[in-house]
Amino acid sequence: MAADNIYRHFESGGFSCGAEFLHSGNAWAVRFYDDSGPGFKAPLANLVIPPDCYGFLHLQCVGEDGVLSGFLDAAHFSPDMTEDLLALLEETIFNGVGCYLPYHIDFVTLQSCEEYNGEY
Repeated sequence: MAADNIYRHFESGGFSCGAEFLHSGNAWAVRFYDDSGPGFKAPLANLVIPPDCYGFLHLQCVGEDGVLSGFLDAAHFSPDMTEDLLALLEETIFNGVGCYLPYHIDFVTLQSCEEYNGEY
């Protein structure tokens, strides 16, 4: 695990969740997840149920600008939240400096999921 991961709390339109920023080279992945529980504070053992994932965004930095794409769960996110999402990225990655950031975000409806936790 990279030590430079950044964790933030995101709030918009009455919804709140965690946002984990994962960095590699000139790219970032942002994972949105349920951070209302206790989280993982110790080594994993016994039954482990991962927190719900609400989607991912990918940011490719190009100089002092970037290109953003990804998908977010429409049960929690909406296009009305886009400006708040962009503000979170600009504050966290670009230190609040205005940048050119074209984006394509899909708001998806989840149909099913597959789970494996190593226990059963």
